[in-house]
Amino acid sequence: MATATYSDKILQEFPYADKENLSRKMMVHFIIALMFPIGAGIYFFGLAMVRTAVACVIFSMGTEFVLNKIMQKESTLGDLTAIATGLVISVNMRPGLGLYPLLLTCIVGIAVGKIIFGGVGFNPINPAVVGRLLPVAGFPGIWATSIRPTIPSLMEHAGLTYWEATLYTFVRDVKQLPFYDKVTSAQPAYAPYSFSTELNTNYDVLSGTTYLETVKNWYKSGVMPEGMNAPSEFFDHWALFVGNMPGTLGETSKIAILIGLAYLVITRVISPLVPVLIIFLMGVFGWVFGATRLGPMGIGPLGFFAGDPLIWILAGGALLGCVYMETDPVSSPRTVQAKVLYSLLFVSIVTSIRLVFSFPEGVSFALLSSNLLIPFIDQLCNPANKHAQAIKKTLITLAILTVVFLTGMFVFKKFFSTPLHEVQVRNILPKESVGTVIPHPHPSGRVYYGIHNPLGKLIANAYHTSAEGYEGGLLTMMTIISGDEILGLGAMDLSTQTEGYGQNAAEVKFLKQFSGKKLADIPLNSLEWTAVDTLSGATATSDAIAQTIHEAFDLEDMLNNKNNK
Repeated sequence: MATATYSDKILQEFPYADKENLSRKMMVHFIIALMFPIGAGIYFFGLAMVRTAVACVIFSMGTEFVLNKIMQKESTLGDLTAIATGLVISVNMRPGLGLYPLLLTCIVGIAVGKIIFGGVGFNPINPAVVGRLLPVAGFPGIWATSIRPTIPSLMEHAGLTYWEATLYTFVRDVKQLPFYDKVTSAQPAYAPYSFSTELNTNYDVLSGTTYLETVKNWYKSGVMPEGMNAPSEFFDHWALFVGNMPGTLGETSKIAILIGLAYLVITRVISPLVPVLIIFLMGVFGWVFGATRLGPMGIGPLGFFAGDPLIWILAGGALLGCVYMETDPVSSPRTVQAKVLYSLLFVSIVTSIRLVFSFPEGVSFALLSSNLLIPFIDQLCNPANKHAQAIKKTLITLAILTVVFLTGMFVFKKFFSTPLHEVQVRNILPKESVGTVIPHPHPSGRVYYGIHNPLGKLIANAYHTSAEGYEGGLLTMMTIISGDEILGLGAMDLSTQTEGYGQNAAEVKFLKQFSGKKLADIPLNSLEWTAVDTLSGATATSDAIAQTIHEAFDLEDMLNNKNNK
């Protein structure tokens, strides 16, 4: 007889769940814990949450009952796992989905994610994960149009009654509602700062995009809207925590999810290790990588160690997934080492998808991928495996080195590194003339930079402004103004201009000639320039530079007018 290989052993143990832990009592506690995000979903989305939860439970139970009958097996509805699966699927759905997508989602979730493998305890994948993926991949058009604002937002900003707002979240075709125009003409529902024009062209609670979808659109261009200097200027952490925003029915309220986590831990249904690890790693990855493809207009990506960790944790479905789906006793790792590797894999996949791939959120795909690899991770970290001790020591060593490295980077970024805007100013002006560069909110809602000399005296203000150059390509300049003169001019982003022509605006010789000039010396039509030379063969770029200078002086006048009042 041939000796069993390592792969054979893994496959033999593939139904690796401890089915004795899948008790009815555990499922009751799990269902109770789900009532917290479901309750929040009812508060924010009303009948949409009720309809989705009831429909998903009925469809899941019906699918399991029919498949057991077809396969001539005893009914397994008594173990309550079908109810739990239906409820988990429901909190992962968007409010505007109709019954047809919900039915197919539950059928696929129960059939492919559970019954086909032999039922509960034998399924390597959480059925809700399979179900969550179907509407995203199978019905992209319906999924994209099924996002809805919350009932409180509709009541406050569109003036709807509670019943009208409830209908708006519940009805599939909202354009048929008689009060649809009240919503489309409503004032923007999310404008925490005064630069609401910039914000509202990108995100509005009433418009129907999620936070992560908005940020994903920014990633494509590598910049945030003009006037923003960090992702945290756009996001309201408290709103993310409470949940009054678009999203899936159960993922928006992080308070409700964390209460559910506390209940599951107190009742000993789950170990807190995986959720806590994922939350911690999401924060770390968000801080390290969250701004590598995102930054202010004219500056570009902020780079490593510049992201907002709370945004990475609170925006999207990572918290919902790590509490209610990654802790599934059937498809979750056993040992501490395995849980660490599992959590690291999950967060790495989520981060990669958020930053690189077309989907705004990567939780569903990360759940599927990590679930499929759990048997191998468990075997790799099995104490009986001769490599287990080496893996344990490696993980401990890497954890210590990572903590030391990240602590060092945090201290460096916090106390020793020079902010990017200060570096830009020092590249334009003589370094010995610059003491500190301090960002301030501008009356327009943008940010400007007050430049102080080494003695602390304010000597100038700097502005980032943008205009369309050659063939509509956006260019960004920094104009430093002192009184009524240009103290310095810098090219922040000329990547859209023609190489060898428009991009020559970055040359020191060209930029230096603007120093000491007044606004009257720089007409909007560059062909009328006499005090400075235009860019040879780049009239459109020269005109755009003139526009950025004029806009900077407009901002300076606005600031002076406010200060003089």
